[in-house]
Amino acid sequence: MTDNNLENLSEQEYFDKYYNIAYYDETLPKPSNDLIFMHYISSSVIYAFFTMFILFNPFYVNLYAKYPWANVIVIYLFLSYLIIAPILLFTIKPKTIYASHSIELMNYILKIFRRDGYRKDFTTTEFIEWLTPTYKQKQSFFVYFVKLYFGPQFVLYAYFHFRDASIYFNYLYEHFKLIPSVDILSQICTFIKQNGIKLYSFAFFTLYFIDCGTFAIGYCTELCILRNRIRSVETSFLGLLFCLMCYVPISGAFWFIFQWNHVDRTTHFTQNMCINITLSMLALLAMTIYVSASVALFTKGSNLTNRGTVTCFPYNIVRHPAYSTKILGWIIGSVPVVITLVHGTNAVKNIILYVIGACFAVFIYYMRAITEERHLSRDPEYRAYTKKVKYQFIPKVW
Repeated sequence: MTDNNLENLSEQEYFDKYYNIAYYDETLPKPSNDLIFMHYISSSVIYAFFTMFILFNPFYVNLYAKYPWANVIVIYLFLSYLIIAPILLFTIKPKTIYASHSIELMNYILKIFRRDGYRKDFTTTEFIEWLTPTYKQKQSFFVYFVKLYFGPQFVLYAYFHFRDASIYFNYLYEHFKLIPSVDILSQICTFIKQNGIKLYSFAFFTLYFIDCGTFAIGYCTELCILRNRIRSVETSFLGLLFCLMCYVPISGAFWFIFQWNHVDRTTHFTQNMCINITLSMLALLAMTIYVSASVALFTKGSNLTNRGTVTCFPYNIVRHPAYSTKILGWIIGSVPVVITLVHGTNAVKNIILYVIGACFAVFIYYMRAITEERHLSRDPEYRAYTKKVKYQFIPKVW
């Protein structure tokens, strides 16, 4: 394409042509049966690898060790795809196949195995150029990396939190039924006072479930009808590093080095009941706003990807409401830890180390926000959003 043609492209057209891997020309005819078959075979091979990786990789083996049903579900999902996918693909013939990640990735793999274009007299530079995938091939690899790395984790985390919320709900429900009908308002107040910790825990686990469940949907789906097609994936070293540092197993190294911890869910902040209630409500409020950010993303929720810009609450207040409220929750949850350290041995040393660890955790999320915005800013839709919502973390401040 000549420079003149480039100048005639709008910002959106330029983004679609060079960065948006979900883009396809809607004027094209429905894909041919050969192209559909290629997509189906490529996807089947990749999903077969996913299945084997989840079943035999030590990380997932340990993650699913106590839940053999999870592996059964993985196998059934793969078999279901093999049976149902061709029926839907050859019936509907979606044009999204023109932007198939599976075909892009499989073309690169076949190129390496077939050694297409390879010459024995390659120089080192020529060999690296031959080995380097195209932009779309690299993006397609990271699309599947994100799904494989985060998807199984968030599905299981959603289950954990649903299970724990159900336990607290059943306990509260059974005891609530015992409340006599006489002077019911007074009895409800007594019930809340006696079961405050369990009510608080039920609320938190429910919010955790909503958060993880929403992201699990995002990782496991990518459909036009859900408006969550992946436009681009973060592939920079720093972008990947700061995101992955927030999740296991890499986050484990951070906790080990800094020995930093906080309490997400507690009503035992101090010996003062009024302070306990205040901090508990603030922690619950922070968690509620945090989860509202996940709900706002809904099917677009997933790390390291651009699936389109969300502008509803709380993203119309600041650009990173989830990070802000997570850090606020950490500050609140750090109160009981700091109190314990103050009354312990080597108080000054331990508090300094704790503050250093906390600052490093905040720094990770700050850098995560910075690298995330650098990636998203390729999209003119996101650049327009940043002009409307000027603050990143704190309204009217920062």
